[in-house]
Amino acid sequence: MKKNIILAFAWFCLAFAVIAFFTNELRRFNRLGYKDFMRFGIVNGKFNSHASVLKEMQFDINEIHSIKASLISEDIKFIPSNDDKIIVKIIGIEENKKLPEIKKEKDALIIKAFETEKKRFFFGWNYSHRIEISIPSAELYIAENAGNGSAENTISAFIESTSSDIRIYDITLKNLHFKSVSGDVIFRNSKIENQFEFNTKSGDMRGEAFIYGFAGTSVSGDFRLRFLSAPKNDSTFNSTSGDFSIYLPKDITGFSCDFNSSSGDYKNSFTSSSAEKKIYDVYKTDSPRLFIKTVSGDCRIRS
Repeated sequence: MKKNIILAFAWFCLAFAVIAFFTNELRRFNRLGYKDFMRFGIVNGKFNSHASVLKEMQFDINEIHSIKASLISEDIKFIPSNDDKIIVKIIGIEENKKLPEIKKEKDALIIKAFETEKKRFFFGWNYSHRIEISIPSAELYIAENAGNGSAENTISAFIESTSSDIRIYDITLKNLHFKSVSGDVIFRNSKIENQFEFNTKSGDMRGEAFIYGFAGTSVSGDFRLRFLSAPKNDSTFNSTSGDFSIYLPKDITGFSCDFNSSSGDYKNSFTSSSAEKKIYDVYKTDSPRLFIKTVSGDCRIRS
């Protein structure tokens, strides 16, 4: 009996250690992406020494004013370019034969992914190609296009996917339009100069960014963002059960929030207000206005 208890305890400890290890690695994956996923050569669910760049294309800065991507499960990452070139890389594993298509149509960069016959999974994670797009700084984009009589600040991105995650790191976009079933959008020190629009069922919006206005709908996905500057435009968020949680700059000059919910609750640290279901809350001035409508999702506004 005692021996069986010791054996059961040993198996329990082993199982706990394995689960803890993979939980830590999946968290690491969520923070850093495919490149740093796992330490044993596992790349997005496949044992391999490393993923490689399977396709690379470059475009002059004055050729492209928008990016239009139609994806399935391919993650896409935007990063700063080191020069005045827009660089697109398809990164993956060699046996994934059919690569996403990259082409230019007028002033738009088109990226289209295709269904692949072979799908494999690793602890629930399916592997596929990932896409990396390097774009020049907004200042360089303005300077380059000024001579062509173009006043475009930078490029806009229009992305549709089934489950692709979008990472936007340290860049500026004019507009961002995102439509997905379960894909997330993760911001890091980036700027959306005009409007951020999204439509998702379970995808989350999170991170930190300069966003001047947004309009989005979600079924269960959460909106959790730290605004690095005060929003300028009126914004809306409609959700069934997704929560709305934002951090606004402490020196914001004012805003208002119109919260309407069937069962969700509301808290605002700027006004010290709290409510259930409905409230129209004003901090100093009523502009810009936030319109938040949920069925059961909560609203939190913090400094």
